[in-house]
Amino acid sequence: MTREAKIGFAAVVTGASLLAAVILFFIHPHWTTPDDKCIQNLRAIDGAKLQWALVHNAKTNAAPTGDDIRPYLPWRAEGGHVTPRC
Repeated sequence: MTREAKIGFAAVVTGASLLAAVILFFIHPHWTTPDDKCIQNLRAIDGAKLQWALVHNAKTNAAPTGDDIRPYLPWRAEGGHVTPRC
């Protein structure tokens, strides 16, 4: 294989790889839909309730309040708490 053929082959492979990367970038969604965000919030609330139950040795039918689980939520803010909305 000549030097020019090797350079040409490398250029074709590089170009094809770059084209594939650009296509995949535009095909793959880079945003979260509101429904996905709501589901993530519900999962976080459920996890916070489970953590609260473990820490407080709660019985199966125990129902924590919003104030009880706020310390276990991932979106708590400094100096206050923010409750997400769906």
